[in-house]
Amino acid sequence: MFEKSLSKMKLSDLMRASNSFCKDNIIGTGRTGTMYKAVLDDGTPLMVKRLQESQHSEKEFLSEMTTLGNIEHRNLVPLLGFCTAKRERLLVYRYMPNGTLHDQLHPADAEGAKIMDWPTRLKIGIGAARGLAWLHHNCNPRIIHRNISSKCILLDADFEPRISEFGLARLMNPIDTHLSTFVNGEFGDLGYVAPEYTRTLVATPKGDVYSFGTVLLELVTGERATHISKAPEDFKGNLVEWIMQLSSRSQLLDALDKSLVGKGVNDELFQFLKVACNCVGPIAKERPTMFEVYQLLRAIGEKYHFTVEDEMMMPIDNGDGDGTGELIVARGMSVLMAFLIRDTLLSKQHLGNIFICCVLLLSCSFSSAVESDINCLISIKASLQDPLGYLNSSWDFNNNTEGFICMFLGIECWHLQESKVLNIKLSGLGLQGPFPHGVANCTSLSGLDLSSNKLSGPLPEDIGRIISFITTLDLSSNSFSGQIPTNITNCSYLNVLKLDSNQFTGNIPLGIGQLGRMKTFSVANNQLSGPVPEFGNNSGITAESYANNAGLCGKLLKPCRSSQVKSTSTLVKILGEISPESSNCSNLNVLKLENNEFSGEIPAQLASLKRLNTFSVANNRLSGPVPNSGGYVQ
Repeated sequence: MFEKSLSKMKLSDLMRASNSFCKDNIIGTGRTGTMYKAVLDDGTPLMVKRLQESQHSEKEFLSEMTTLGNIEHRNLVPLLGFCTAKRERLLVYRYMPNGTLHDQLHPADAEGAKIMDWPTRLKIGIGAARGLAWLHHNCNPRIIHRNISSKCILLDADFEPRISEFGLARLMNPIDTHLSTFVNGEFGDLGYVAPEYTRTLVATPKGDVYSFGTVLLELVTGERATHISKAPEDFKGNLVEWIMQLSSRSQLLDALDKSLVGKGVNDELFQFLKVACNCVGPIAKERPTMFEVYQLLRAIGEKYHFTVEDEMMMPIDNGDGDGTGELIVARGMSVLMAFLIRDTLLSKQHLGNIFICCVLLLSCSFSSAVESDINCLISIKASLQDPLGYLNSSWDFNNNTEGFICMFLGIECWHLQESKVLNIKLSGLGLQGPFPHGVANCTSLSGLDLSSNKLSGPLPEDIGRIISFITTLDLSSNSFSGQIPTNITNCSYLNVLKLDSNQFTGNIPLGIGQLGRMKTFSVANNQLSGPVPEFGNNSGITAESYANNAGLCGKLLKPCRSSQVKSTSTLVKILGEISPESSNCSNLNVLKLENNEFSGEIPAQLASLKRLNTFSVANNRLSGPVPNSGGYVQ
């Protein structure tokens, strides 16, 4: 009706169409205003968004309407028209007959409602991810939504998702800094807000990713973002916190919507849940981009052909002239290859080669997660020596029946009928060789026990990537050597870490003390030195965890001498000058750089850090004047 160009409409027409904004016509209410169903005189159904009071002038509002009216995507609710009259600001959208995703998942009349099946939920997740990825990476101007929830994802007659309320955050708050819009204390719906918002008050694309991850959790669990029906009565947290609690106990199966389990799609459910958990990680920079989220979800739904009409969307020039914007790529292309293409896109002369790559890649398909777990065990068996023959006699990969690996010695699966590995327990089998890198391919692995074998060599430097979602790691009573990789501190789901009775040397990464889920930690009987991590008071970790390491000191042990601290810290050997860019971290309260080998002068720009109250550069090789810091430099 108004598809050709954005139309300005009369208030009287919209009042009549919505029955004077009768509350019976309310479709949904959000932070930006209330959405009403309206029917024009000719019977055309519409949706009318009645905005809360805006601080923008009419000229600014009209400018925003022009921008939003030109934004078109198959997964965005199209803006058809608008109305400004007195203090009213009304937006007119195409009507979506299946309402909001929130109402479909959490109907008021739960008993009489039809349960949404898994293919439909997956279709909605993929489509919504595609729309949000387009807003972040291809829209001009690029848009942070700031208020993603299941209430702002509307469903058309075919249950194709359409994101609403995009761009409205700028109408609510005149302060805009492009891709880091100041939140100004206006948070989205409870349960969807990224944890960093409460500290930084800055909206970023990764904040949208967190909110979208909560929507994905709603889809796969059937639970609301708050008030979890399956949680214990004394549980007061939100959906994300409940999921993390179950993950720490290796009970993620309990999180899945029971109406979806046992219907041959459990593998897809766990893959989907893993993507959601990535999105709601506590550290913003470690979350995927919406481009990556879309690619991962699309891979899960490959067999349903939801994205058969996808086209390559080349990056819009961001004005930086580097030509390396994000890509949303054609069906069948891996995320890795997409990034390789993006990173080689240095000039337009590469476009022909990229097109050839895309054509070749379209014939490729994603391996299923089941195949990944089978390959995981094949890799583990190949990398280990098995002199006692336990694996050789039990791990027979010639059997192709469903769930056959679940009968292997030491393998526990999520379900006996599916080849999805939950735990690997290979303790005391006399196995020899290095740490098996192939465990990275066990995509739903929760526990790894390789204790009491004869494994040797260093742990991989990227162990945090290899076992990123594992909750239990037991490598005790082997012959592993070298330093404990600092990267292990990225394993944020660890509850149990047992490295005792090996030949580890050097320091314990102090960041292990920041792993908030840790309940059991042991490095006894090694050759470690330096200070031990400081865990919370309720961790239950005792001095026995560090027994028979003569060089260890700190909490629970003998006090560390200053010489021990210095020698420990300089083992890291951080060299060079302190970067002036440190002054960009405007929210810093504590900056401790002592006991390294920094040289040169202390950047004068650090004096601009108004919130800095602790700054230490003792025991380095610095020279020159000390910045006028108000007394915080040590």
